Amino acid sequence: MKIASLLAGLLFMYCGSSFAAPHLWSGNDLLKSYRAYMSAKSNSSNSGDVANFALHLGYIRGSYEMLAVSAPNMPCVDKSVTLKDIADVVGHYLMDHPKQLKLPASFLVRKALKDAFPCK
Repeated sequence: MKIASLLAGLLFMYCGSSFAAPHLWSGNDLLKSYRAYMSAKSNSSNSGDVANFALHLGYIRGSYEMLAVSAPNMPCVDKSVTLKDIADVVGHYLMDHPKQLKLPASFLVRKALKDAFPCK
């Protein structure tokens, strides 16, 4: 619980000023946070990686939940798939499609998930 509170606090401090800005996150921004996420997962992280770890998972979860309420755009993700699985799918998509990194991050999350979890 203490770790979750710390991560939430770091996320709020890290993102607090950016919510008012009109700038949309690009794939480059999301890839940067994914790399920090991977570094934090491997225990070779610094405090900046921990903040980006929380930011990455928060962005992925928020994007996924927005897709979940917009039925036509929802990928067909099995209930056994975890947030970590989704974050990894998106991260691998970003690394495999460097020419798309200037596109909005939310578009790339949707594209990665629809490609990985197509509806049959």
